[in-house]
Amino acid sequence: MEKEPVKQGIPEEIYQGHFDPDLASDIHNIPQKISFKIGEVAEMLNVKTHVLRYWEMEFDSFHPQKMPNGQRLYFKKDVETALLIKKLLYKDGFSVKGAKKALVDLKRENRQHRKRTSSEDKILKKITQIQETVSVMRELIK
Repeated sequence: MEKEPVKQGIPEEIYQGHFDPDLASDIHNIPQKISFKIGEVAEMLNVKTHVLRYWEMEFDSFHPQKMPNGQRLYFKKDVETALLIKKLLYKDGFSVKGAKKALVDLKRENRQHRKRTSSEDKILKKITQIQETVSVMRELIK
């Protein structure tokens, strides 16, 4: 029996029909740090720093913070996005244009999923309230 991969801490878009166990493992193995320098991220992804700089120009969703001295600071979400971009380009064989579209589509699907989940939560809350009301009414009738 295969163990189900750990989903905690992994962006939802990876699970919206696009699950990749290698990507999930890479994301799970991101060191627990507040931020990373460009060289650290390049080493984690096994790409050159100029590749990360190029991705910053090409992908709207990939913009690390820049310090006043120009140094880039990548947070965990930035590293996750970079890993997803790398997967789309290198593993899935997307062109840069195709990867951009895939990221936009993934984000849209993720937003729609969150909206549905939020609506479902509201409905479940309402059902629970109705069940509690029915229960109280039954007690009153007895």
